[in-house]
Amino acid sequence: MTVREQGPAIEQMAVLHRGFRQDLATAPGLVRRLRAGDHDRIRLVVDHVRDLMERLHIHHTGEDELLWPLLRERAPDDLARIQLMQDQHGQVDELVRQVTTLLTLVSADPVTYRADLADRLDQLATVLDEHMTVEEEELLPIVARHITAAEWHRLGEHGMTSTPRNKRLITLTRILDVATPEERRVFLKELPAPIRLLWKFVGKRQLARADAELYG
Repeated sequence: MTVREQGPAIEQMAVLHRGFRQDLATAPGLVRRLRAGDHDRIRLVVDHVRDLMERLHIHHTGEDELLWPLLRERAPDDLARIQLMQDQHGQVDELVRQVTTLLTLVSADPVTYRADLADRLDQLATVLDEHMTVEEEELLPIVARHITAAEWHRLGEHGMTSTPRNKRLITLTRILDVATPEERRVFLKELPAPIRLLWKFVGKRQLARADAELYG
């Protein structure tokens, strides 16, 4: 997330949320189509969903550690909304734990457990969409009033540094891939030139190959 003088670039949150919504919309179908004995495909889909759960966990951990405490201190009139966000994070975290457990079971026996995993992913998509909608409509205006650009930037830094090094480029590329041209311009403006070059010449190809393998 970028630093800018006029305040936090809260519109970037919508880009992150858009990526989660898109990935969770397609994940249940990928799981339901798994077949016994297709070990390469099972591994590919399981790894994809596990990576999605890890990205979601990192995203929410950053908010839990860096955002909600500041808002609780600075926005006492909005404590009910902040508490709602934390309560919803708890619901999402529980579903993420259930999905993670089912991933291990699906790896061993996809026919028995694929329906349970797909149903849980559908449930997670519904709960997460509700949470993100409330966050975008009710919490981000509070963030704009009480969080500085530097504090917002630290939230983005947390997300990237918490991501394993070998996944940082493709994670960044996934974010930029769902951004509009103007949103992408804002993100890229704050990235060092070497990272922009890596995204352009390596990251985009890496994501295209991964998506082609996953979605066909």
